Formats: sequence, C-alpha cells, structure tokens
Amino acid sequence: MLGFQSRNIISLVPREVVAGGDTALKETLDTLSGIAIVDATDDTELRAIGRAARDFRLITGGSGIALGLPANFLPQGRSLATIPLPVPKGRTVFLAGSCSAATRRQVASAMEAGVPAFKIDAIAIAEGRTTVPHAFNFIMQSDSGLPALIWSSADPEEVKVTQDRLGRDHAGALIEAFLAELAGLLASQGFNRFIIAGGETSGAVVNRLGARALEIGPEIDPGVPWTRSRGTSIPMALALKSGNFGADEFFESVENVAMSAVLSETTKMRDLIAEVGRSLFDRGFTHGSTGNISVRLSDGTMLMTPTNASLGALEPERISHLDHLCNHLGGDKPTKEAFLHSCMYCQRPDAQAVVHLHSTYSVAASVRADLDPSNVLPPLTAYYVMRVGRLPLVPYFAPGDRQLAIAVKLQRKSIILFSWRTMVQSFLVEHCATLNTQQKS
Repeated sequence: MLGFQSRNIISLVPREVVAGGDTALKETLDTLSGIAIVDATDDTELRAIGRAARDFRLITGGSGIALGLPANFLPQGRSLATIPLPVPKGRTVFLAGSCSAATRRQVASAMEAGVPAFKIDAIAIAEGRTTVPHAFNFIMQSDSGLPALIWSSADPEEVKVTQDRLGRDHAGALIEAFLAELAGLLASQGFNRFIIAGGETSGAVVNRLGARALEIGPEIDPGVPWTRSRGTSIPMALALKSGNFGADEFFESVENVAMSAVLSETTKMRDLIAEVGRSLFDRGFTHGSTGNISVRLSDGTMLMTPTNASLGALEPERISHLDHLCNHLGGDKPTKEAFLHSCMYCQRPDAQAVVHLHSTYSVAASVRADLDPSNVLPPLTAYYVMRVGRLPLVPYFAPGDRQLAIAVKLQRKSIILFSWRTMVQSFLVEHCATLNTQQKS
C-alpha cells in the first residue's frame, strides 16, 4: 500500500533480522535506500530498533518506537538522565478511555486496590443515561482517600456490540468528548493532576485543558513520563499513556510517585515569582508592564521577570534565567533593570530576592517639589518608623540606565527597591505615601 503512495523504494526488513539485535539490524538498514519498514514483537526488539536507527534523520511509527530512542541521546549529552519535575499539590483523577488489554488489567488492579471506579459506555452516553454531571458527582462524593477512576475499558465483545450500533468512529468520539468535558469541569474545581490511559483520550483531555505544550519529566512507569502543562492558568501534572503501556499497577504506582515528587529549586522559585507578581498586581502595587522581580538561586544564578511582562500574568516557564554576570541562560529576554538587581545582590550578599515596584502613591511622593531627598517620607506611622526608618531618594534615570544601579549602590536604599525578606516594607511605604499625599491635599 505504501508503495502506491511514495516514489521512494519501499523495503521490508525481515523479522529475523530485527530479532538478531541492533548490530545486525543496522548493517541491514545501511544497505537500503528509500523507506525501510521494521516491526517488533517485544520491548527488547523495540530497543534494538531504537539503537539501530540512532543516526537516522527521520523516524516515524507507533508510540512503541519511542521506547528505544531516548537512550541514544544520553551519551551525546543531548538529554538529561533525570529531570526534576514539579508535581503541584492538588487533587488527582484517573481517566481511562483505552480498551487495550493492558489498560483493562490496570483498571482491574486499581479496583482491587480499593480505587473508587465509575464505568461509562458510549451507548449510555448517546442515550443520555450517563452524563458528565453523573461522573463529576461520583468523583466529588468519593471519600475513600484514593483518587477516583472514570473508565470505559471493555472486552472486545462488548466493544464490538457498541461499534456495530453506533459506528466505530462515533463511539470513540463520544468517549473522548465525555472525558475531555469532565476534565475541564474538574480543572475548574481545583483538580490539577490527571492520569490518563488512552492515546486519543489523552489528546482530547490535553486540548480541553488548554495546555499548549508539555514539559517532559522522568519516567514513572515503563514508557510513561510525568509531564507538566504549559499555557494553563495553573500548573498541571499529567501522566499520558498509550493503551498498551504501563505495568498492571499503573494507576496505584503513579499516584504514589506524585505524592512523593519533589520540586526543583528553580521550578519552585519560578512558580513563586509568578504567584507574588500576580498578588502585587492584583493589589495595585504595579500596573501595565511596570515593575520586576528577581530571585537569587543557591548556585548564584538569578531568575528574573522578562522585559515588557505584566507581573499579573507571568508564565513561570518564560521567566528569565541569568548567571551572576547577567549573561542570559534561558527563558525570555530579561527586564531592562537586570543590572539594577545584580547591583543589589552585590551590595547585599545575604539578599535572596529583589522586588522593584512602581506603586502609585510612592511614585507621586518621589516627584513632589517639597520633598527632602535625604528622607522622602515623614514618620506617619509607628510601623513605618520601625520597619523602614530613613528613606533617601535616588535621582531619576531612564529605565535600563546603568547609572541607576550606581546611584542605588551609593545610597544602599531606594524608594523603589525592597528585599524579598522584608517585602512588607513596600506595603508600609505605599501606605505612608498615601497618607502623606492625602495630608497634603
């Protein structure tokens, strides 16, 4: 069939060659031109295919072919053996749309382990006897302490009856749409860990959740990695598996991995910067794309908000990563005030973070004609005196001007910069600036 669709030479590699191992297979492949077709009967042969194809520019096939490919990249330094992945705290749900033999065994194992389970079938969905609210209520009312499992897996005879009545494509589409809608409803209620069995089901759920990309983490079961969503309103952890992947105890074991996962320092700080930025923006301490935040990591590098980014809508994975000399290591282009942050860290070796704001009344106080540059605000509240004390003003410099960093270095304190550890000072300054403005009005 492929021969009618391509002008290339099509070759079929005998199964005996594949069974002979990667060396024999590669020698055979090297003698062929055009397109070579191979197949496998077990994981050993899949890994052999992966090793034999390590120098190929294009490889395509079923999901099983990926089993042998990642090991090719480790010796070349093109991949990490282990990648820390954030598994956010939250609620977990199991969704199974595959009818493969492996998934049926996994569903049975989960139910034997006490996982609360709710079965759906395409005919009941089509007739309106089973609805998304039914499944949602089952999940919300489950009190076993284990995540609930919503499953449609059935034996071949039952699948045939359903497909004969509804049509193969329509039956599958009903299940995928049902589970995708359910996932969206659960996400709106705080569920952020989805364990999904079935390739088409995984695609439908990921699309419904709005994940524009997935960050691939460590393998948690044979052929199944943890992934972390990008583009969703909150970080989500997803384990997506093709039907025949995973051990029989897949659902139970993957939840145990989620419970014991540890966030990397970089990921935790990225999430924290986004959380604090949103809080500051929502409370009116910055507006538009003004203000910036940085954190100094334990290795001396810095995470910093990107240029032209609103603190109210930061995406953790896009936050800039810089070395101690402000060389760009990753993420988006950093704020124009990167050198200002770097200067603060040089002056304060104990500081772990810097927050730079443009709070309305603090800015207004800084441009008053009658202010004292050596001490901008009077001692209007006791907390201001205790936490802030004297507050000098640095001259105005355009955003990104390195002279501002020099001026801050000389003053050692500024109306626009506050240590993360004492970020409450920014609130006290804004409060005192507000009182001062109202007093002079």
